Amino acid sequence: MPTASITISTAGPGTAPEEIEAALRRPGDPAGHGPDVVAVTETTDGNTRWELTFRGTPLRWTQHDTATPGGGEFVQVEGDFAALSGSWSVDGAAVRFAFTFRTSVAHLAGAVDPMVARVLLRSALARVAGACGGEVAVLEGAEQLRDRLPTHA
Repeated sequence: MPTASITISTAGPGTAPEEIEAALRRPGDPAGHGPDVVAVTETTDGNTRWELTFRGTPLRWTQHDTATPGGGEFVQVEGDFAALSGSWSVDGAAVRFAFTFRTSVAHLAGAVDPMVARVLLRSALARVAGACGGEVAVLEGAEQLRDRLPTHA
């Protein structure tokens, strides 16, 4: 299955790791939604429903989130992916997101998977930037993004 990951520095002034972690535990917070995110809602059964835009088409899934020390894990329970799971962690001034996924379009996977990876990584970057007021830099994973992003010097 394809994987995608990104490590983001949050070393801006006034950015405390516990505040970032608390913000990331609230995925419905619109402050962390980038241009690819259409909606994030928490369901009554404790899951999170996501809708992203992928090349003008909605990409939807519901995921079960599990808290771990210093982060969280998630797995799709229903949705447009054949499979989707991942994790995020906060380690000091660094936040890491990792995704493993399989699209439902196996015969187009070579073309579609890198584009899906970019959308997932951009949404993770937006969540972290929203959690710390926009002062972030990509430490690892920028090569999977086509966008011009700040890098750690």
